[in-house]
Amino acid sequence: MTIIYHYAEGPLKAGIRPEHIELTSKNKPGAIRMEISMLENTGREVAAFLAAPGMSDLTIISNADFPGQLGHEIYVCLKWEKIHIFNVEKEWKNVYSKLMV
Repeated sequence: MTIIYHYAEGPLKAGIRPEHIELTSKNKPGAIRMEISMLENTGREVAAFLAAPGMSDLTIISNADFPGQLGHEIYVCLKWEKIHIFNVEKEWKNVYSKLMV
């Protein structure tokens, strides 16, 4: 992350789409423990809004038989290659992709 910070020369913001966050087990390397703060059932899918201390909230999209319940703890993993890192001041679209060229 240091390389990205020096390249960007300013505040960074990261973003990831809900479909790039997956449910996982707590034993998987890189698993993040989150708490379900809200559930929205749209019939075909469920949007689970997740919170954890010291982190921005995340949202995952799952099929309608999502097993989680409000207030329950779940573990997720991020598809790291799908994270977008933006320079807030210079409005670059995606700092990370510029590094990969």
